Amino acid sequence: MAYEARRSNDKEAQAQEDARSDAANQKAAKTALSAVEKTGGWWGAAAKAVNKADDLTGGKITELAGKGITKANKIAPGGKTAQKATNKLAESEAANKAMDAYNAKNGGKGAAKNAAAAKGKKEMANQAKKGGEKKNSLPSSSGEKKAPKTGKGDSGGGDIAPSEGDSSKKSNGSFAGVGIAFGFLPIIAAAALPLVLVFLLFVPFLGATTSSSDFEDAFGISEMAGEDTGGLEDTVSEPEQQAFYERVIEVKNKFDSNGKSIEPLMIVSVYHALTFNEAEISYDTMTTAKITDIANAMLEDDMYNEEAFKNNLREHIIPTYLPNADEYTKEGIIADVFEYRDDYYELIGKYEGCATDGVCTYNIKGFYIDGSNFKKNISVNDLYVRLMQCGSYNGHNAGGQWGMPLEGEELIPFEKYILGVAYQEIGPGAPEEAFKAQLIAARSFILARPTQMGSSTKWRKLEKENGKWVLQVASCTADQVYCDPDKGCSAQNGDGQWKQVYSGTNHGGVLKGPLAQNSPLRTYASEVQGETVVNSQGYIVLTDYTDVETQKFASLARSGLDYKQILLQVYSNKYPRANINGIAKADCGSCVNTGDYAKWKQYEGEWTNVQIGNSGRTIKQIGCLVTSLSIQIAKSGVQTNISNFNPGTFVQALNNQGAFGEGGALLSYASVEKIAPSFKYQGYIDVLGKGKTEKLNAIKNIVNQPGVFAVAEVKGNTGQHWVAIDKIDGDVITMMDPGSTATNMWNEYNWANTSRIVYYKVS
Repeated sequence: MAYEARRSNDKEAQAQEDARSDAANQKAAKTALSAVEKTGGWWGAAAKAVNKADDLTGGKITELAGKGITKANKIAPGGKTAQKATNKLAESEAANKAMDAYNAKNGGKGAAKNAAAAKGKKEMANQAKKGGEKKNSLPSSSGEKKAPKTGKGDSGGGDIAPSEGDSSKKSNGSFAGVGIAFGFLPIIAAAALPLVLVFLLFVPFLGATTSSSDFEDAFGISEMAGEDTGGLEDTVSEPEQQAFYERVIEVKNKFDSNGKSIEPLMIVSVYHALTFNEAEISYDTMTTAKITDIANAMLEDDMYNEEAFKNNLREHIIPTYLPNADEYTKEGIIADVFEYRDDYYELIGKYEGCATDGVCTYNIKGFYIDGSNFKKNISVNDLYVRLMQCGSYNGHNAGGQWGMPLEGEELIPFEKYILGVAYQEIGPGAPEEAFKAQLIAARSFILARPTQMGSSTKWRKLEKENGKWVLQVASCTADQVYCDPDKGCSAQNGDGQWKQVYSGTNHGGVLKGPLAQNSPLRTYASEVQGETVVNSQGYIVLTDYTDVETQKFASLARSGLDYKQILLQVYSNKYPRANINGIAKADCGSCVNTGDYAKWKQYEGEWTNVQIGNSGRTIKQIGCLVTSLSIQIAKSGVQTNISNFNPGTFVQALNNQGAFGEGGALLSYASVEKIAPSFKYQGYIDVLGKGKTEKLNAIKNIVNQPGVFAVAEVKGNTGQHWVAIDKIDGDVITMMDPGSTATNMWNEYNWANTSRIVYYKVS
């Protein structure tokens, strides 16, 4: 359940929120117990007994647990991550992950050293010292910890390409014992105690790894730098910490004055990774000179470069503080640096929903409105929308009061809002190019709307509130009608969208239900996110529209025009003096697609243990290619002959057709057409050995073709790993990586190692 950006003080609203939390936490409790039950052994039997008792009491035990977790969430700042950890327990190797968390909380460093002494295995010592496997240190091909970049690289691990031999010989490497973590379950089962007691024990160590108290410095530096903290706080009162933050900000300001941009949070991340790995440093010893050294390490040609940052950490920063660190330790520290940042962002909800979560930065020069230019010169980033009530207009009484927020609605990420508007205004039956045109028209119109209305309705505004940009607009046809793509929408009194439109389907007449997670409309939205109609001066045009315009969008799309041609024709005719110049795109970073498939990983999910062919190995071990292909099939929106399509069901269908060789190699790229007939294999190009520009242009020539979906092999002769290419902006290739949470392909993997591009086209 997402952590809300703002909370209502109203007792009734809070009670409703608590009820929703109770239900979600009850489900998490039941899911976690089921996961433990599947682990087998005596703790599995105990979990089975508790599950049985829960069934016999009509869910009363998990109901109590859910209420207990809700209360714990209110008391403990880490409650959000405690619940997430409970949910994750239901995934593969749940017991091992719980044991890892337990070790991290309860003296894992000492246990690591003892284990190393007993077994003589340096790798296990490092793994246990860091609490087991980590999300961002998982290797791209196997789910194990990344090996150091020695130049020789990984000898295998990914799905093997057709006509290439099997060179993958990796072992699983997971912990076997979990008795300590779940040792209390038989006692509870035998005594028939309420399950809430289980979770009072679960929460402390499951939530321990990423609670807000673990990120005191992240909150501290973010607050001082004026960055978003997701509405959460973790007060820092120690003077040496405050002084450290002040020095970091001093360095940041100096870099800013020289036209260089650094991220203060990354300096804190480096500090934490070093101290976690026993470097002899403190807040006081982190001088301005040392902070500057870390800041310089982030840059290449005066710009932030993640690959350069990792190399500089490896070659310069880490040896400065840990001169005896070997390559394996260095790689672990680098992983810790980025994991600290990513876990903090996850805690505050920064990455939830990604491309539809307000990630674009709009550098607005001004607006063209009703025949006039209005200069603005503002930079709007991390934008959210607040839905406002509607009163009487156009002969209709919408039932609300102008200028008041719509009850029960949270702030909506801007890009999600735009998807919801197009979903309602032109609808899912529109042609693809018409839907894209509607998305851009809705975005351009609503950004300009507050300026158009000016002082006549001061509540319509585009302003910064407590560090967050907020756009306030009416939730009815007076502005635009938003239909929540995840919840659907409804309007009171059966008067359709002339009334106030609410998220969810429980406010009178239902307008639309939720939009399917694999709907192609979500793909269309991600493909044109951040795009606006602009004139020759670069001003955003107020693209007003009615049924007349939406019908033109559809008609022109059916005649063969693409969305850019549609918008230029419609609005050049409507506003002949506007000098409309084209479609401009905001800076939307390297965020990946919005659908759930973009988050599919080979190392987590219900499919991790699905065996590939007769290889004896699983998706987790060698499933990067099939996972990447399943991502692209889901993204394309084509029909498949699998009812519940995901990497696991995809592999099972391929298994049934004998699509894999002895070692797990996919015998033919075209074999996927038997599962998704409209997803046609086009061929591949080999790019290993080409220069960076030549390679980029070759990839662009494929990926930028309409209806084309590509996967890339990114380790070349250093190993083998496949990723799904999402898009290319300039020289940034955005990927959906089944082996990591990274999105910038050539920041995560050396560009020189990209060896092959395999591509498909929707027929």
